[in-house]
Amino acid sequence: MRGKKYITFDYSQFERLPETLLYELDKRISIFKDALEITANYAVKLYSENAPEDTGALKEHIMNTEIRYKSADDFFSDIGTDIETDYWRFLEYGTIFIDPNPFVSQQRKTINKYLKNVYKEMLVKAGLEVI
Repeated sequence: MRGKKYITFDYSQFERLPETLLYELDKRISIFKDALEITANYAVKLYSENAPEDTGALKEHIMNTEIRYKSADDFFSDIGTDIETDYWRFLEYGTIFIDPNPFVSQQRKTINKYLKNVYKEMLVKAGLEVI
């Protein structure tokens, strides 16, 4: 009679799996924050270049104010202006007296594509798989 052969597996590596996954998640979040910061600066440049001509104050006062992170699915960047040039909304969307001159919304696709490319590039440089 032949003896039974057993195949054994070493499961010890799975004990570290949660720690490994959390580390990778933290790394991806950190990389995404950096990519978002780079993209926010790019967006400020695009918005400034495409802002309607006025006194020039609007173009000079568009800025990245803050990168916010609440959770892995709630990241955003605030780009705005100071109180003196807060009239950008009237130029973007128009009023009953002014026709809309969208210079922010026209850039959304370009900025989203830029963010995806920057994030992908940064993941590759970090040796992480691109999802």
